[in-house]
Amino acid sequence: MIEIIFSKKAKNDFDCLPVREKKLVSKKILLLQNNYSILRIKKIVNTKNYFRLRAGNFRIVFEKEGDLLKIFRIRHCNEIYKKFF
Repeated sequence: MIEIIFSKKAKNDFDCLPVREKKLVSKKILLLQNNYSILRIKKIVNTKNYFRLRAGNFRIVFEKEGDLLKIFRIRHCNEIYKKFF
């Protein structure tokens, strides 16, 4: 099973989400942990090992290293690339 670690910013992003979006993001993170290969995950262009996962209008940006996923940010799709890079 894949281990997931949240950055401080990702924890803060998650805490600030509305309840409906928290539920959706939580479901996606559980799927990410248990069924990584079936999700539509895209690599972020011009990065070494960063990926993104859609959760409605939100994006979960993470890095994968073996069986470890480090979640860096959870932001709205209009903000994620400006705030993350």
